[in-house]
Amino acid sequence: MKKKLKLLNEVLENLSDFENIGNDKLLLIDKKNRKLIINSPSFDLKKRCYESIAKDLNIVENKKFKDNNIWTNLEIELLKENHNKLSLEDLEKLLKKTKYQILYMKGTLKLYKRTEWEGYELEYLAKNLHEKSYILAEKMNRSLSSIKSKKRVLKLQIKKNIKVR
Repeated sequence: MKKKLKLLNEVLENLSDFENIGNDKLLLIDKKNRKLIINSPSFDLKKRCYESIAKDLNIVENKKFKDNNIWTNLEIELLKENHNKLSLEDLEKLLKKTKYQILYMKGTLKLYKRTEWEGYELEYLAKNLHEKSYILAEKMNRSLSSIKSKKRVLKLQIKKNIKVR
């Protein structure tokens, strides 16, 4: 075990490249061209790899705002790679950003997932249009904006149907 940790530390200190292979493996390549495959790498290890490469390449931060509003290329890559794997709270800890900063960047990068509406959901929503949107969002496990926009569409469809008859 100690030999493995020693080798890992040596490779990390002299890291020249790394790459995600498969779903849960990380290939590390050091400056001596030694290759090391890590099964189920921790997020801290991945972050350490990104930071090592960023340091070697002198990656400059994207400076658009002050202080913590600055998103580095490393943070953007970490967000892209982990937005579906980690909870918002874990992303806050990993990136040291507020949930609002993370949600804003996810929107900017178009990393949100779109869930199609099922027929039974549309029927339930149509029958309960009078109910408050936030209550429907909780009951249906949907976002508030999703409920509001779908209610708008349903109301328009209902008006068109009434006028046609």
